[in-house]
Amino acid sequence: MATYSRTEIAIRSIVAAKNLYEQGLFTEATVLAGSARQIVSDICDHQSIEPAIETISILRGTSIRETANIVHGAYNNLKHANKKTEESVEVPDDEALFLIKLACIDLMRLKITDLRVQLLIDYVEEKIRD
Repeated sequence: MATYSRTEIAIRSIVAAKNLYEQGLFTEATVLAGSARQIVSDICDHQSIEPAIETISILRGTSIRETANIVHGAYNNLKHANKKTEESVEVPDDEALFLIKLACIDLMRLKITDLRVQLLIDYVEEKIRD
């Protein structure tokens, strides 16, 4: 059995989400990127570092919930299937990219100096510009 830190699990998940995104598997990429973003956000909270989603909320003058719904509404709908099990969920093609970017920003706030994180940020920036 392998053992990994939560940070390593998040980074591996983000890399896998990027690979799924490149294959056009947007829903799968969104689920994995959203899970990784939540892991990193929880680590930030535990270390008393404001997660990026909170900073964005403050800058926008909106609640964290409202900002989260804008940034990762599809991911939230996917993970809360118990509320409306038969309802369809629309997954925007680019939601995974924003989740990847948020997770990477939080990893940088945690002072994680892993080359994979910088490469992921560069990748997302390039895709968003396209």
